[in-house]
Amino acid sequence: MPSTPQRRQCSPEPDETPSKRMRIVTSELASTLSGSFLISKNPYTSDTPFPRMLEKQPLNLPAPDWGLLVQPPIYKSRNQLEEENSRLIKSLVNAKGYIAAFADREETLSAQMVVQDMALVKMNGALHAKEKKKAKKRNNELLPNDGMGRLWSDVKILEYQLKKKAEKAQEEVEKEERKRQRFSKKALKHTIDVEWEAIKQKHNENLEKWVATCAQLKEKGVKARDLPRKPTHETKNSLIERLSGTNNKESEEETEDE
Repeated sequence: MPSTPQRRQCSPEPDETPSKRMRIVTSELASTLSGSFLISKNPYTSDTPFPRMLEKQPLNLPAPDWGLLVQPPIYKSRNQLEEENSRLIKSLVNAKGYIAAFADREETLSAQMVVQDMALVKMNGALHAKEKKKAKKRNNELLPNDGMGRLWSDVKILEYQLKKKAEKAQEEVEKEERKRQRFSKKALKHTIDVEWEAIKQKHNENLEKWVATCAQLKEKGVKARDLPRKPTHETKNSLIERLSGTNNKESEEETEDE
């Protein structure tokens, strides 16, 4: 009789493989705020915190009695052997605790080395991008030359030099303008923050007065529809548009504080 073909059983995949460990590390890093940055494509900046080494805590474990290993081979009674056997078992348990503690510490340090290596890769990428950006900006001047000798008093060379000076002066002007814009944005942001805090504080005071007024009117029998309207305040977008000098119809709208 023909034999029934049997399904080939695949050997189970090992529980601990490098690829599986990398997947576990990636998933665990993605679940944290600083770790998710390391596996993202965002560039490393000076504001990004650098992963620090954890402080080592002392091992509050009883030390094994290593003196049991150097005892001379002498005759011992049954009671002495039983007592020595108990001490050996206790010392072996303590040694097992030490081995487990050092294994956990080694695993922790290895994980920290992986995280720090990923941070260094991020920093290296940021430096590489900066160097690449600098490399694009050529400082060498190529004179209008066909490979032959030229006089520096030639009209084309003089015009080229004047052009390069004008470009350099324009770059300096643009650099100063960017610097001025950064300073203006910083000052504007500070002004907006101060104004916004004042608006919120004033609005909270108005809300407290409104709540007290409504409570008094309700006690006097005033209907809810006849109560004063809930106070409103300027939105932050409207504040930004007003202080930045832009005109927008939406900036004039006021919304109630939910």
